[in-house]
Amino acid sequence: MNLDISEIFCLFFVIAALQPLLRKKFLGAMRQRLIASFEKTRGSRVIVLIHRQETMSLLGFPIFRYIDVDDSYEEATNLGLHVTKGIPPELYQLVSLYPQPVRHQPSVEYLPVPRLKGPVHKL
Repeated sequence: MNLDISEIFCLFFVIAALQPLLRKKFLGAMRQRLIASFEKTRGSRVIVLIHRQETMSLLGFPIFRYIDVDDSYEEATNLGLHVTKGIPPELYQLVSLYPQPVRHQPSVEYLPVPRLKGPVHKL
């Protein structure tokens, strides 16, 4: 089987594109095994809320970060727990107690510097 450089490049790109997805699947499977073993040793049901910062990368270079919440909202509501998805109104009341100043000016300020026209003579 002879592979030329373009086929090797395409194969590398496909593997690099699938790598984050596979890593996330393996991490989820490992987490499920750990939770199952914990449930077995305790003899009770475990509900987990995992909140972590993820990095989205392309070909190994980080592009941006985002917050990933592996929650079981549907599972918690199926168990009859009172869970809300939105932001509680108390948080809005707390934020309103500490207003932030509103600035309508640019964050970078340009200071024009006069330039000399013509040759510069040294003394």
